[in-house]
Amino acid sequence: MPAQLNLSSTIKKLLVYSITVATFTIILAPRAKAYTTWTITIDATGNGPKPAGYSLSRTDTGIPCEYTNSSSGARSLTVCPKDVVLWVASTAPGSSGKKKNELFVFQEDTILLDGDNNSVQTLHSSDGAATGGTIDPTATLLGHEYYVVVYDRSNKKWYMEDPKIIIGGTQVPSLMEDIQKNCKQLTPLLEKHADLSKEAKEQAIKACKQLEEINIPKN
Repeated sequence: MPAQLNLSSTIKKLLVYSITVATFTIILAPRAKAYTTWTITIDATGNGPKPAGYSLSRTDTGIPCEYTNSSSGARSLTVCPKDVVLWVASTAPGSSGKKKNELFVFQEDTILLDGDNNSVQTLHSSDGAATGGTIDPTATLLGHEYYVVVYDRSNKKWYMEDPKIIIGGTQVPSLMEDIQKNCKQLTPLLEKHADLSKEAKEQAIKACKQLEEINIPKN
C-alpha cells in the first residue's frame, strides 16, 4: 500500500539535502540554450465581443522543458520560465483588402521581460505585427490570467478576452520523482560515508525507503 505523504523530521532534512544536491547539479552542469517560442494568433473576426478563436504554433530551440504543453491550447497555455510568447492579431480585411488592427496585451502579474530584461506589463502592436516577451524566470509558477484586446480598424469592431498562461505546470510530482531518483543514488554513498554515524546512516536510508514508497500522482 502506498505510503501517505506524512513526513518525519528526518525525511524533511533528507528532502532539503536532496533538493540541495539537485540544485548544485543543475548549477554545475553545462547550460544549453533551450527554450520554446510560442506564437498565439488571435482570430479577431465574427460578431465578438470575444475573438472567434486562437491558433498556436511553437518553435523549439534545444530540448524544451518537460512542462510545456501545446495540447492545452492558447486559452490555457502551459509554458516554462525563459520561454518566449508572441501574440499576433488577425482581423477581417477591409474594403482596401488590407487587415488593419491594433493589438493590446495586458498582464496584471507582469510575467514577461522585454529584450533588455526589463519587466513589461502592457504590449502593443499594429496591423498583424507580433508583440511579446520572455517569461520571467523569477515569476510565480502556475496560472496567470492576462487580457487581449484587438481593435479592427477596417471594420470598427472590438474583441477582448482573458486567457491564461500557466508557468511551470504542476511541479510537485516531478520534484518528488527527482528526490526519489536522488535517494537511489544517495543510499550507496551514505553507506560509504566515513563522517556519518551508523545511526545517522540508518535513519537516512530508512527515510529514503519511505520516500521511494510514496505513490506520486500523475498529471
